[in-house]
Amino acid sequence: LEQPIGPYRDRVSAKLDRLRTQFSALEFQGAEAPFQVSFSAGVSDSRSVSDVADVLIEADAALYRAKDAGRNRVMTADDFT
Repeated sequence: LEQPIGPYRDRVSAKLDRLRTQFSALEFQGAEAPFQVSFSAGVSDSRSVSDVADVLIEADAALYRAKDAGRNRVMTADDFT
């Protein structure tokens, strides 16, 4: 039985978003003051491309779109198609 890619990609995006939220809530102690860190992530899958390099290119493009959209977020390649 083949698993649909869309739901898998959605679960990965949701897990990354939970991790992003938890990570950005952490406070680190710096030399002069405490600080917080956030991250953005881009997610892609092989549904629309057949080459692994193309999957990475799509994920990288989604990452940069997430940064351009305000950072500290998770976006999929499908968010822009």
